[in-house]
Amino acid sequence: MEVKPPKGAEASSNDESGNEDGKHGTVAEQQTPEQLAATNERLLTESRKNREAYLRTKKDLEDRVKADMQKQGEYKALAEKLAAENTTLKKSFRDEKVTGEVTKALEKAGVVKADGAWKLGRMDLLQYDEDSREVHGVQSFVDDLKKEYPMLFAAPKTPVINPTVPSGRAPVVPGKQLKDLTKDEIMDQLRALPKQ
Repeated sequence: MEVKPPKGAEASSNDESGNEDGKHGTVAEQQTPEQLAATNERLLTESRKNREAYLRTKKDLEDRVKADMQKQGEYKALAEKLAAENTTLKKSFRDEKVTGEVTKALEKAGVVKADGAWKLGRMDLLQYDEDSREVHGVQSFVDDLKKEYPMLFAAPKTPVINPTVPSGRAPVVPGKQLKDLTKDEIMDQLRALPKQ
């Protein structure tokens, strides 16, 4: 802001001190008491306006800082919420991955009831790798379960072969399926089977 000298206080271009007649003195010494009072009043008014502008600017700045802090708090709360959701999703994914891998291995090994196997198995044998997202120790889990609780696993089923029809399929008339045969054709096929 540029400060203008009061009336009658302009310096001549020849004198650096601001004194027209070359005498050394201040601008205030050259002004009359009325001029000094007017200058003081003007300076006081400008000072009040500047103070009000400063206070408005300060309040605006404080309001903006407060709003920014509130937004940061909201962003922080949102970030924490998203981090918690992410952790929950990762745990859920990990649990489903482990469950799926172990269930598949247990079914392949012939477990009768997978729920019972889960409750009786040693979970410390299972490890989940966060980086590769693979489950390690599944076969150890199944082997330990077989060793400790063999009754959970069914004996391997042997295929049942009908002695009268060794292929396991009923004979049919060439070119016809069983559903297309008449009652007489089915009876003829049954009579043709060897007696036991």
